[in-house]
Amino acid sequence: MTAAAAATGRVIGVVTQETYLFHASIRDNLLHAKREATDADLEVAARAAAIHDRITELPDGYATMVGERGYKLSGGEKQRIATARVLLKDPRRTPVSSSSTKQPRPSTRSRSG
Repeated sequence: MTAAAAATGRVIGVVTQETYLFHASIRDNLLHAKREATDADLEVAARAAAIHDRITELPDGYATMVGERGYKLSGGEKQRIATARVLLKDPRRTPVSSSSTKQPRPSTRSRSG
C-alpha cells in the first residue's frame, strides 16, 4: 500500500452495503478500527450507530461472538456494528450508500399517541 493510500484510509470511512465482520466478539470487531478505544468509546460509537441497546440485550453483550462474517447477526445489526466501527475510526469523511441510509433510525420510527 502506498503512503497516499494509507493516508486516504485514515481520513475516509466507508460502510458498504455488504459489511464484513470478523469471527470475533463485537468488542473485537469494534476495536479493529481503534485498538486503544475504551469501553466508553465503544459505547458512544455504538449509541451513535443505534446498536448499543441491541448489543446489551445479547446474552454476552459486547463479548458476543458474531460468527464468521457476522452470520449470527441480522443484516441491519451487522451494518450498524460496521457503522460504529467507522465512527470509532473518526474519519473526516464517511460516504454512505443509499441502502445504508434506508436503515430505520430510532428517532424516525412511528410515534403514535
